[in-house]
Amino acid sequence: ETGDFNRSKTLVAQLPPPKKTEQQQEVAAVAANPVAPQAPSAAAFARMNGGTFSFERPQSWEAFGGRDSLTIAPRQGLVQTRNGGVLIGYGAVISRYEPRYRSDLLNASWELVQQLQETNPSLKLTQSPQQRQIDGSPGLMVGLTGASPYGGAERDILLTVQRPDGLFYMVFVGPE
Repeated sequence: ETGDFNRSKTLVAQLPPPKKTEQQQEVAAVAANPVAPQAPSAAAFARMNGGTFSFERPQSWEAFGGRDSLTIAPRQGLVQTRNGGVLIGYGAVISRYEPRYRSDLLNASWELVQQLQETNPSLKLTQSPQQRQIDGSPGLMVGLTGASPYGGAERDILLTVQRPDGLFYMVFVGPE
């Protein structure tokens, strides 16, 4: 009401747009050359042992990573960025998270979601946690969405299970 508001709006409108984050630049670069992933075969699965966990993966997918943290995906599900990094566009990440504070499954899962959002600011919560039974243990499933390296959006499902050595989790990633 002092008359300075309109002048302030004019000054703000003249500012340059904010710089894109490194991840936004990488997503834009990859979106220019997308490769559509193939769906896994429902008939052929291979058993994987990851040290403290085991599971079955589509036989046509490959495993990348170490003993306690794995990424499984078809080759075309991994996208190389201009700076030599790799983004997952289709597949799953299986790992363990050590919460900062000893807490229950829900709070440890929220802490993990916050850390994932710090490393990938485009991740947004789309579904409240739903309780699940995972191999006889209580688990939580949370829906997320983010920017896909193929361009557009991706849909992620986070599954967490509390274990004595931390929070076991899987993130399933796929283009929307």
